[in-house]
Amino acid sequence: MRARFFVMLVALAPCACMIGRSAGNFQPATGPAGITVQITTRQTPKLAGELLEVRDTAFLVLAEGAVQLAPFRAIRAARFQQRGSLDFGDGETPSAESRERMRQLARFPTGLTPELLQTLLQASRQTEPKLVP
Repeated sequence: MRARFFVMLVALAPCACMIGRSAGNFQPATGPAGITVQITTRQTPKLAGELLEVRDTAFLVLAEGAVQLAPFRAIRAARFQQRGSLDFGDGETPSAESRERMRQLARFPTGLTPELLQTLLQASRQTEPKLVP
C-alpha cells in the first residue's frame, strides 16, 4: 500500500510543477525583444513599442521607428503586454520594487551603456531620444 502511494506521488509531482505561465507563452522569454508597453500621456493618445530600458524617472521605448523617452510624470496610463499587474499611471512614479520587475522585462535589463545607446540612436537616425510629451 505504501509503495503504491509513493509511486503515485512521484508520478503526480511533475504535474504540480506545471501550474502557471510557461516560458513558451511569454514573449520576452522566447526572443531577444523586451515586452511591449502601451503608453498614454496627456498629449499622446497611445504609443506602443518595445520596452528597451527602465530608468529611475522614465521608460526608454522603441516605438514608431524611433527611440523615445517617456517620463513617468507625463504618463497617464502604462499597460504591459501579458503583465497587467505592473500597469500604472496618473503621473505617479512606480515604486522601486515595480521598476525592478519592469527592468527584468526590458530588452536591456541592466541598462544601456552610452555606446550602445548611441548605436541605437544612429540606427534610428537620431542624435538623442525623442521626448514623449
